[in-house]
Amino acid sequence: MTILQELLAGTIGGAAQAVVGHPLDLIKVKMQAAPKTFPTLSSSVQNILRNEGAAGFFKGLSAPLLSCGLTNAALFTIYGTSKRVVASAAGADVTQLTLPQICLASMLSAPFYCSILTPVEVLKCNLQFGNTYNGPLQAVRNLGLRGLYQGYMPTLGTRLVGSPSYFMAYELTKRTLTDGDYVDNDSILIGLISGFCAGVAFWCAAFPIDLIKTRIQINTNPYMNTNPFNVAKQIVATESVVGLYRGFLPCILRSGPANAVAFCGFESTLSYMKKMEEREGELQYL
Repeated sequence: MTILQELLAGTIGGAAQAVVGHPLDLIKVKMQAAPKTFPTLSSSVQNILRNEGAAGFFKGLSAPLLSCGLTNAALFTIYGTSKRVVASAAGADVTQLTLPQICLASMLSAPFYCSILTPVEVLKCNLQFGNTYNGPLQAVRNLGLRGLYQGYMPTLGTRLVGSPSYFMAYELTKRTLTDGDYVDNDSILIGLISGFCAGVAFWCAAFPIDLIKTRIQINTNPYMNTNPFNVAKQIVATESVVGLYRGFLPCILRSGPANAVAFCGFESTLSYMKKMEEREGELQYL
């Protein structure tokens, strides 16, 4: 498997994820950032429909649609490279890594991936929440480089905590399905079911850190203390521990289907390219 193949497969999976998951992701961000205005899932849906119409659920889609392919391509490529590094160091086959080795590979990939993910998350959150930007280009100009990397540390925290859960859940589910002969090795159900489980596992592990990240990235108060630990203490002091889980329901409802199509797109694209290579090899042999 080449890096170019991982980039292409990740891009296709990311685009599918963006379209499927955007409405609930938008609601999650609004509930995280403004709990008084958007206190529950149902009230948030009503609020958006009343003030913005059905199109409001796709507000800010341009940034994630353009960037989700990039971030997913980066995620799978950086993670794939990290797996190869771990496999080489352990003298193991990259397809037969143990779960602890997969955990290590996912953590090694986190700092590099977050350097790409953080600006994308800043843009997405600000455009979704409705800060006064007409589009991604204006947001980039106004935020500047420093603003685009606001919240890098909690973004990194979400990945250091969530990525091991994400990839281990995916690999464990995939191995259970294939080793137990529950599904065919080439079935798209492998990506769908394993991706669904991976998405739920990630957000169950990382959600409170993600909420802190969102509060820091959508910062309309220039005097706000953006230290993640201080933000966490402020949330608990004013909203109790429940405040750390604002928007959890739409996030979980979104995470399964969105990651199911992301992994399905990734695995299906790789499978297709592998078959094309094998067919070209057969033709050359003939």
